[in-house]
Amino acid sequence: MFARATVLCLLLSAALGAQTFCTQGTILKHDTLPANPSGAQNVSIIQGLCEGEAAASVFDVSSLGPTVTVNECGILFAASGGATAASGRLQIYDGVTIAPNGAATLGPKVYETTGALQYSPNAFNTADISASNVVITSGKLVVAFTMDINLNYNIPFLGCAGGYYADFATDNTAGPGSPCTTQPGTNLLLAQGAGWWDVTQFSVGGTPICGIAYNGNWVIRACVTNSLPPATYPGTAADLVLASSVGLTTPDLTDVKSTTAGDYMNFGITSPGGGLVGLELLFVVELFPTGAPPASPFPGIAVTGNPASTFLLVGDGAGPFGPALIPPQGFNAAYFVPAGLAGTSGLFQAIVPWVGAQNGIFESTDGHEFQVM
Repeated sequence: MFARATVLCLLLSAALGAQTFCTQGTILKHDTLPANPSGAQNVSIIQGLCEGEAAASVFDVSSLGPTVTVNECGILFAASGGATAASGRLQIYDGVTIAPNGAATLGPKVYETTGALQYSPNAFNTADISASNVVITSGKLVVAFTMDINLNYNIPFLGCAGGYYADFATDNTAGPGSPCTTQPGTNLLLAQGAGWWDVTQFSVGGTPICGIAYNGNWVIRACVTNSLPPATYPGTAADLVLASSVGLTTPDLTDVKSTTAGDYMNFGITSPGGGLVGLELLFVVELFPTGAPPASPFPGIAVTGNPASTFLLVGDGAGPFGPALIPPQGFNAAYFVPAGLAGTSGLFQAIVPWVGAQNGIFESTDGHEFQVM
């Protein structure tokens, strides 16, 4: 990896010139480029970031409050000439610990793109995740972009050994071989077979890469706001969102609500990034005495599936709405609260069976509890 780095005057695409990143919230970035870069910008292409590897920025968000919500993220994918798009994923982690030797241990992963994220060349590529309620509680936000497919080889060499003429970029303008100017603890990389490292202490064959094949800061940004508290019943942190409300109010992400007999409970289920559109939707509810929620043994699944208390509302031909595939605009449903359930709570959760999930089985929304008063 990290065959070499190239410094160039990069002419960003015309489409980028009209782009506005983070219209509401706080922009987090380490690079020196403008908040919304356009026109010619001096950057370095880190040509040796290979397929299966990743770039990440660490942001200290402790001064913004005990919890923050991540609404949007972006990265610069640069090219020294004409190039084709690459693809990967956005991953967000809550916290990081960096050992004295530079090895990094990331905190819990709280979001990952479902499906492929396309990186357009010579563009600041963004992902809007504002509908996913991605909450950071550790005070350290780690925004990572993987490189899964990059066909921009340097001919006649194929693959990472020859470097890529289009790859992730840093704000470095000094060029390879200059002293390492990167601040420790701010820029990470995931190297094949080596795990996550602070780039200021990572070496290849005993040679440090910072100042030779890497310098400056990844052009990675995040847009954050003060947030809702962490989910009471967290799902799999994927591209699947459940919003809910009581009566005529607008569905929101608050996951514990009160209701009474005669109310209507409203639900909206979406795949904001479109990664799960067209797949089968299972929408379930589990009843339990208020104050004694079920304890599911399955990661990302709040309901237990106990046949005495769990009911399938949508999916597999069951329920009043029958089977459902997630449409592009999302799925909506409303349910009437019957009499006789005072002191009982209903825990609702949407689940999508999908072989592309990290566990190979399902993705799920956060669970929403409705307490019947």
